[in-house]
Amino acid sequence: SVITDEIEKRLGGDFAVYAVPELKRIKPLGSALRFRETGAEGLIRFQSFVLSGVIVAGSAYIMLVQEKKKIGLLRVIGATSRDVMVYVLTIVSYVALTGAAIGFAAAKVLSIWALFASEITMVEWFKQTALDLVLVFGMSLGISLALGVIVGTWAARIPSAEVLKRE
Repeated sequence: SVITDEIEKRLGGDFAVYAVPELKRIKPLGSALRFRETGAEGLIRFQSFVLSGVIVAGSAYIMLVQEKKKIGLLRVIGATSRDVMVYVLTIVSYVALTGAAIGFAAAKVLSIWALFASEITMVEWFKQTALDLVLVFGMSLGISLALGVIVGTWAARIPSAEVLKRE
């Protein structure tokens, strides 16, 4: 059409312009139309992992503030700072891995809808799923544990006298 030709001319040779009826005809013929990332997805993904890590570490901190007496008792019976740190990081790991598993499963269910709307093959989708699996669990656990070390350091410094303060 005249309009699409004029738009294509003004955009230059790097772009293709299609009218909606043309796209409807092209899709059944198996065109190479695919979803493309714009470049900001990596940053957004990283920010969401950092936010998730902060939420996990914050939740662990709140729980440990409520369990100061328990940590103090552990210290009284001989737990070292290292033992307390392992306790905290174990809690952070469980929460991070559970959240990553639930989030990953939900995202992949939603991505199946995108799969059917695009020209991506099942093989490509499974390859991307495997890459996402490593990325999601690696980033979730890594960032959560890094922030959990801060909470663990605080918890490891809770003195044995904390038990006596509350009695």
